[in-house]
Amino acid sequence: MAPYGRPRRGWRWVRVVLTALLGATAGTATFALTVGAPVLAGHYACERGDLLATQFNWTPVVNLNSPFGGWGNLTYGVGSTGGGGGAIFNGSAAAVIGGGEWDLYEVDHVHLPGLGPDPSCAPVEAQFVPSIPTDVPFDGCACPTLAAGALSDAREPTQLTYYGADGTIAFTSVIFHNSFVADNAGNVSTCGGAGKRLDLTSTNLTFQVPFSTPVGTFILNESVYSIFNPTVPYGQYAAMFQYWFPPDFGTWAVDNLSAVGGPGGGFAFAFLGACS
Repeated sequence: MAPYGRPRRGWRWVRVVLTALLGATAGTATFALTVGAPVLAGHYACERGDLLATQFNWTPVVNLNSPFGGWGNLTYGVGSTGGGGGAIFNGSAAAVIGGGEWDLYEVDHVHLPGLGPDPSCAPVEAQFVPSIPTDVPFDGCACPTLAAGALSDAREPTQLTYYGADGTIAFTSVIFHNSFVADNAGNVSTCGGAGKRLDLTSTNLTFQVPFSTPVGTFILNESVYSIFNPTVPYGQYAAMFQYWFPPDFGTWAVDNLSAVGGPGGGFAFAFLGACS
């Protein structure tokens, strides 16, 4: 594969001959410099190369948490292709996932003649192909990730695993992040008062796709737009979340997963305690 270094722009001098000729007069020297005609250096481009790996992974379309004692509800839309929704209760969590093939390709840094940009190429790139192998028993689900009664989303799993009839792992999901990490959105308390509701709209959901290949292991950062690309441009995926906290019940810490630097999605929760 071609090197990934950025070539020097400008003119390349193709022949430089430096000749030192000693003059007849002692202590003097004459130098003659011969320079060939300049040629254009060209530029580089990123092009898809060999297929390194192909695998089947469950891939999330949307994830949902619910606060302990309350409920979470969502409605999501994907461009003009459809969407869905649902509700969960009392600390449970779920992921709406679909199946598909992820292909990993080598990226070649190829030299082309003439002026042009010199992009910095990633060594590999991934592509999602919606497909369900014949040995996969179902093409998607609203799969539970936490059972009802969970006080916190901190231990919510980041992958789902499907086991075959022989008890071995048949395939897994990509790596997703819907768990509670930090209370970056403050606390919600209903102690001594009425119930409260939180609303949030998210236009992105990110995850990681791990690959193991003969040339190494790669973990690629992808998003929900990788699944629908190119039919759904950025911003035409939207998930609308609503959460309910019961009156005079307790206090919850809230993690906004769509905050800057977050994975996208709704809120995650940790129950801090009941009202006294």
